[in-house]
Amino acid sequence: MTHSIELFSLPADAPRRLAGKATVAVDVLRAGTTIITALENGAASLKPCIDIETTRHSAAENSNSLLGGERQGLMISGFDLSNSPESYQPQIVAGRQICFTTTNGTKAIEASRTSDVILIGSFINLTAVCRRLEQLQLPISIICAGTDGDPTLEDNLFGGAICEWFTQKKKVQMNPAAFAAREMWRTATRQRDLGVSLCETLCHTQGGKNLVKLNLAPDIEFAAAIDRFSILPIFDPRTGLIGTDVDLNGGPR
Repeated sequence: MTHSIELFSLPADAPRRLAGKATVAVDVLRAGTTIITALENGAASLKPCIDIETTRHSAAENSNSLLGGERQGLMISGFDLSNSPESYQPQIVAGRQICFTTTNGTKAIEASRTSDVILIGSFINLTAVCRRLEQLQLPISIICAGTDGDPTLEDNLFGGAICEWFTQKKKVQMNPAAFAAREMWRTATRQRDLGVSLCETLCHTQGGKNLVKLNLAPDIEFAAAIDRFSILPIFDPRTGLIGTDVDLNGGPR
């Protein structure tokens, strides 16, 4: 079987219609990593919102909600949580809905809305994402968030890791961006063999440099831990919520 993978380096590059596709929305640093962590630590769901006003309004409609997210890497005034994954501790988020907005990541989720299945992926749940994509047997779209409208290496690296996972298992048909991302990942893998960790590589990406400037380097280390979790967040555009595989009855719509 030949698997089809298309990668789009920015939400604006993705087609408006993605019917019949399984899409992975990617923002390694940090929205995707944070969403995965929040659900792993017991959050009931996350409601991604494009702008701050909508996020506040959504939280006001649900007394069990928390406000989470960032603008330009920093916690938003009046919000309960930032976009640092380790701030989403079980004692804070368990059983709560989180209304969530970020500078880049929520745009990638929104661009995925017309897909048949929408997964949230990052290095910390890489294998879980790949295994579900394999089970679905649908053409795959990978939509990267980028940073402030520019493509970012960290998101393309994760997309490349997906492409490499499928390359090792079966024939893969890729668009040029997916092929390039796979080669980036192979380069990063060779560097790891020479002692350059994935965390070090991510620190030198644009997103990584931005976080280092904000003294948020621990978030990069957290995001670089491949397969830290096996949880699989799925976005359901009918409800506007991101839940776990179990929450959404275990499969595609």
